[in-house]
Amino acid sequence: MLLLSRIYRVLPVLWIGLFLTACGSVKDYGEAMTAFSEAAAAENLTTVGNIENDPAVGGVEAFYPSVKPAENPSVAYLRSLELLNKALGNPTDLAQEQLLAPAYVLRGMSHWKLADYAAAQRDAAEARRIFRETAQDAPRDKPLAYALDHLTVLDSIRGQMLTLLATQPEDEATAAQKDHYGELKAFYQAHATATGSDALSWHNALAGLDQTIEEQARTPQMKQYLRNVQMSALRNWVQLFDAMNSAGQRGAVFQSDAELAWIEKAETDLGERKAELFDQLAKSMQAEGGKESPVYRFWSNIM
Repeated sequence: MLLLSRIYRVLPVLWIGLFLTACGSVKDYGEAMTAFSEAAAAENLTTVGNIENDPAVGGVEAFYPSVKPAENPSVAYLRSLELLNKALGNPTDLAQEQLLAPAYVLRGMSHWKLADYAAAQRDAAEARRIFRETAQDAPRDKPLAYALDHLTVLDSIRGQMLTLLATQPEDEATAAQKDHYGELKAFYQAHATATGSDALSWHNALAGLDQTIEEQARTPQMKQYLRNVQMSALRNWVQLFDAMNSAGQRGAVFQSDAELAWIEKAETDLGERKAELFDQLAKSMQAEGGKESPVYRFWSNIM
């Protein structure tokens, strides 16, 4: 979900002069943000089928200025990580400029984009600790510190889901399709609807983002950004359900009353969550027309 990275391509005007004249860790932080921004710009240009390129989700544009895309996103993310490791090795100047927590958030985002989810979550936890102890006002970085755990979960689930969907058997025999349905159902129960406190699921991650929006996101742009993240995850959830339902039909598993009842309930539950998320999106887009806003219509048209 590339829109997750795009939000970091913002430099508050008051900091620009600081980064241009600073030395040491503050300068490294500014250069790291530039590298991250260039990587995000390159991803947004080169990823086939990236729905965030659609102008309908342009609400996140307010978070960043134009930058020159990097030639290789992975190399630029690694460069950002290298600079942040250097900057955080000497945190005193960062702390004096109230950039210590933002630096941990940015390093967490860099880890996240490089699929090191555990490291991303550690940095997010450290940033949250600093925010709690300093009561620092950071309308961009503080919400991201609280959202990052959920963002990594969403990306991890999506990656696993795409791998599983790619294993769809070419054999149209009922037995092969039935086995595939069983794999998809097990994944769905573990990573879509699981509600246990330790479950890495869409249900829990979306609920966590609801809490972040309610408690941490103060600006309309941040709220819209996080709502777009939720809608992207919902789209993946719908995609998995459709694949599972199709495999079940091909595998003739719904001849069983128990399986038919299960898939119908799953469809109803998903429909209710979908309606809830669309209602929340409409409310967050009220100033732009609610259900008539371009963002709402975009998501409605693809789901």
